[in-house]
Amino acid sequence: LSEPANRICAECRTHLADTSRIYASFTVDMGAGGDVLSGFDANGEQKQTLQRGSPSAEHTSNSVGRAQRSDSGRARDMSLAFRGNHELFAPPKDDSSGSGRLSLSRSADHISASATDSSVLIATHRPPHGVFICQECSLAHIKMLDQSRGHVIKPVQSGNTWVQTEIDILASNGGNGANRRVYEAYVPPAWEGRRPKKSSTMEQRDAWILAKYVVMGFLLPGGPLHNTNSGGRYGLSASVGSGGLSASVHSNAGTILPNRLMDYFCVVSSSGTLDAKSRANLPSTTKPSELRFEPAVIDRYPETPYEGTDLPAHLAMFVFPEGLRPRPKHLVPKIFSFVLTEDTGTRVYGVAMHIYDESVPIDTFADSMADELEEGDLLPAWLCGGEGSVDCVYFPKCLVILSHFPFHDLFRTLLKHIYLISLSESPLPLERFIQNIISECPLPPQGKIEVKYHLTADAASTISRPPPNCLPMARMGYRGLFSALSTGNIIAIVGVLLQEGRVALCSKSYALLTPVTEALTSLLFPFVYQGIYIPVLPYSLLDVLDAPVPFLVGLNSKYLRTTPPPNRPHGVLFVDLDEDVVHLGFEEDSDFGRPTPHLPKKDALKLKSSLDEAGASAYLPPPCGIKGRITFGHCQHMANDSREAYAREEGVIDSGARPAFFEKVDCAFTDEHYREGVASFITEAGTISSSGKDAASSPGKKRWKMKHTKGSKNDLSPRASWDMASESNNMGAHALEMDNETNGFSAAGIREAFLRFFVSIMKNYEKFITAGREEFHQDAFIEDFDDDERHFISKLVKSQLFERFIEERLANPNENEVRFFDESIIQKKNRSKATKFVKGSRDTPFLLDDSYRIAETFAPPAPSNWGLRGEARFHYVAFPRLEPENYSSIRETKRWEQISKQRKGATSATLGQQRRILSGALAS
Repeated sequence: LSEPANRICAECRTHLADTSRIYASFTVDMGAGGDVLSGFDANGEQKQTLQRGSPSAEHTSNSVGRAQRSDSGRARDMSLAFRGNHELFAPPKDDSSGSGRLSLSRSADHISASATDSSVLIATHRPPHGVFICQECSLAHIKMLDQSRGHVIKPVQSGNTWVQTEIDILASNGGNGANRRVYEAYVPPAWEGRRPKKSSTMEQRDAWILAKYVVMGFLLPGGPLHNTNSGGRYGLSASVGSGGLSASVHSNAGTILPNRLMDYFCVVSSSGTLDAKSRANLPSTTKPSELRFEPAVIDRYPETPYEGTDLPAHLAMFVFPEGLRPRPKHLVPKIFSFVLTEDTGTRVYGVAMHIYDESVPIDTFADSMADELEEGDLLPAWLCGGEGSVDCVYFPKCLVILSHFPFHDLFRTLLKHIYLISLSESPLPLERFIQNIISECPLPPQGKIEVKYHLTADAASTISRPPPNCLPMARMGYRGLFSALSTGNIIAIVGVLLQEGRVALCSKSYALLTPVTEALTSLLFPFVYQGIYIPVLPYSLLDVLDAPVPFLVGLNSKYLRTTPPPNRPHGVLFVDLDEDVVHLGFEEDSDFGRPTPHLPKKDALKLKSSLDEAGASAYLPPPCGIKGRITFGHCQHMANDSREAYAREEGVIDSGARPAFFEKVDCAFTDEHYREGVASFITEAGTISSSGKDAASSPGKKRWKMKHTKGSKNDLSPRASWDMASESNNMGAHALEMDNETNGFSAAGIREAFLRFFVSIMKNYEKFITAGREEFHQDAFIEDFDDDERHFISKLVKSQLFERFIEERLANPNENEVRFFDESIIQKKNRSKATKFVKGSRDTPFLLDDSYRIAETFAPPAPSNWGLRGEARFHYVAFPRLEPENYSSIRETKRWEQISKQRKGATSATLGQQRRILSGALAS
C-alpha cells in the first residue's frame, strides 16, 4: 500500500483511508488446469512465465498479439474459460461435428484459424490481476468473479488468513497501476462514462466488473464491447438491462445468489379492472366466479427494490393461475408454492396464500359493473336480484413470500404465521412482524450454523442448510409425490425427464404441483433439469404445451377432463396425480406409442426396491383399486407384459384416504381453529400473552392494555385466544408439512436410493474424459454399457442435462456438487472386493470432512417495539394495507460471509422460447 496508486480503489477511485475497509482481489492460478502463473511489473509489462512441471522457465512475448504461438491444448483451455463466461452472449455453438466427443471448446484447428479474433487472443493469453479495492467494490468482485477459477477477494486486515504465496502473487501482479494499464487499456467511448464512482450503485459496479474482468472487454482495441450497434459479434450492448450485460453472472459456475433468506413479502389483489374477455361476456354470466379481474401488486415489503432484484414482472399472473375471480361466499385460506424462472435462468421460489376476508355488497358491486357495460347491454340477472343472486361477493387477496432459496416448508409456516397475527390483537403493528421476518432473519451458511426463529414463546422454526459435502437442499418434502404416485410410475417419469421428454403434471390441487415437480427435479441429482420449468402453469399459458423444447410444467387436471387425447399436443407425457395414471402418449416425431423408459434393468429394479422400502408407506390407493396405471397412444391401457419390470401395475385395497387427502391438500389449515389467531407474541421487550400477563422471560414488564384499536365499529365479536404452540399439531398435521422421517417414510432413504442409482450408472464416466480435461468421449462411454442398455444411455448422453453434467466437470471440477458426486463414486468403488484387494481404496476427504456439521445456533432479534407510544394494541378487521410509518429502523443482524450459487438450469435457447410464450400470452 506504499504505492500511491494502491491507496485509491482500483475500480471507483475512492481514497482508501480506513485500512479495515480495504480489500485485495487477485488471481492465484492462471490457466484452466492450473498450469501457468504469471505477473506484471509496475509498468504493466508481463513478467517471465513459469510452466509448472517443466525443468526450465519459458519466456512469453510482451505482445498479446503473439498468442498464436501458444500451445494448442492451453489455447483450448483458455478459450474454454473465456467462452464459458460468454455463453449468454455468443452465437449458438455448432453441434454438427459428429465426432462422438463432447467438448466445451472449439477444435484446435478452429482456434488457430480464428486467431485474429480478439476473443481468442484474450482467451489464449488471459492476464492475471491483483488490485486493492474498497469494501463496496469488493462486494461486486465477490458477486461477479468466480472463486472456483482462482479469484481471491479478502480484506487486507484478515490476520493470519494470509499466506506468503498469496502475498507474493499479489505483489507480482503489479498493483492498481498495472491493472489499469492492462485491463483498462482500450475502454470504448460508450463505457468511459460508466466507470464506477464513490456514489455508484451496486448494479453499476457489478456491470463494470463484469465488463472488465469476466467479459475482458477492454484489453484489446477490437474487444467484444467495442461494437455498440445491435450487439455486435457477441450480442453485447453498452447498457445494462437492454439485453447486454446482466447484473448477475450466469456462467459455468452458476448464478451468484443474494446473501439474504427472503426477498419480498407482497400482497396481490384485484386492480378493479375486468379483463377484456370478462367485460365482453358480462351480460351472459350466471355467477360471480365467471368474471375475471386483472390482478395487481397492491402492497410490498420492502418498497424499494434490491439492486438487480425487483419483483418478477409476471408475479400476479402466477399467484392467480386461473385468474382473480370473485366468489359468492367466504372460502377458507388456500396455500400453494410456485417457482418462477428469470430471463437469466435464475429461479425464484414463492409461496402464495389466498384469503377471502373482505366482501363487497352486491348493490355496490352491481354499480361498478354497470360502468363496464357496452352501450345497450344489461346487467345479468344475478346482479339485479334475479336467479342466482347473492348478498355480497368476496374478492381474494394473495399473500406472497419470495426468495432465491427453496425453503418451501419454512415459507409456508411464516406466511401462515403472518396471517394468524392479522387475526389477532397484538402488541405490535403487523408491519413490524413482516419487517422482522423479511429483513432481520438471516440466511444461514451451508452447515455449521442454524438459525432459530421464534414464532411464539413456545414455537420456533429451525432454519438450516445442508453442508456442502451433502446432497443439495430439498425443503419441500417428498410425501406429496409418494402419496400421489406409485414408485413404478415415479421411476418412469424420471426416465422420461432424463431423455428430455416434455412432461405435464396435472392435479386439481395447485398445492401438490410444486412439491411434486421440485421433488422430481431434486431426484435427478447429479443432473440439473435444463428445460422450461413452470411447476404452476397459469391457464393462460397453455401454449407452453406446444413448445418444441423440453419442459416440465404443472397445470390443473381439468385440462385432462376437457381436452380429449387426440386433441392434446403430440409427444407430451401427461401425469394424472389425482388418479395415479401416467399417460405416455406418443414418441416425439412418431406415431408410435411411447414405451416405458428402458432403464438399465438391474439398477432400476434395485431402485424400485429401495423406494418401496423408503417411500411406499405414504402411497394412497386410488378408488379404482389399481396401483401404477399407465396408458400409451390415445390413452390405451398398457398391459404389464408391455412394460419394463419396474413399472408393473398391481391391485390394491382402497383405504378411502385418497379423496380426503386431495380435499385438504390445498387448505392452509386443517380445521377452523385458525380463526382464533395467535395468543402469545415474541417482541424485543419480551414475550407477551393476550391474558394481559407478561411471560416469565420478561417478569419486570407491565401488563399491556388496549390503547387504540385499528378496525371498524362493525368488527366481529372479540376472538378467543389461541396459542400456536399448544395447537402445534394443527399447524404441522398438513400432509405436505409432515415430518419426512416418520411412520416408515424416509425422505433421506429416497434420495440415497436415487443417488446410488446414478452412481451405479455413471461410475466409470471419468475414464472417458481426456487427460487434459478437454473432451468427453461419449461414443466410448455408450459402448461401455450392455447392448440392451445402450438405447437409453445414448438418449441420455445426447441430452442437454448430460452435456451440462460434463461441462461442470470440465470447467469447474472443484465445485461442491461435482466433488460430492465424484467421491460418492469412489466410495462405491471402495466397497468392491476388486478395489479392496487389488487396486486399493482411494480417499474421500470431502465426504468425510465433519467440520461442516452444525455446532452453533443463532437467534435473530425479535420484532422491535421501538418508537411505539405506550402499550399499544393492534387489531384488524381484514388483512390491512401496509403503512410505511409502522415500520421501524432495520437493525443490523448477523450476516455470514458466504457465496451461494444456483446451478445453471435452462439454456439460453429454452429461455428465449419461454420469453416468447410469455410475451405472446400477455399480448393476447
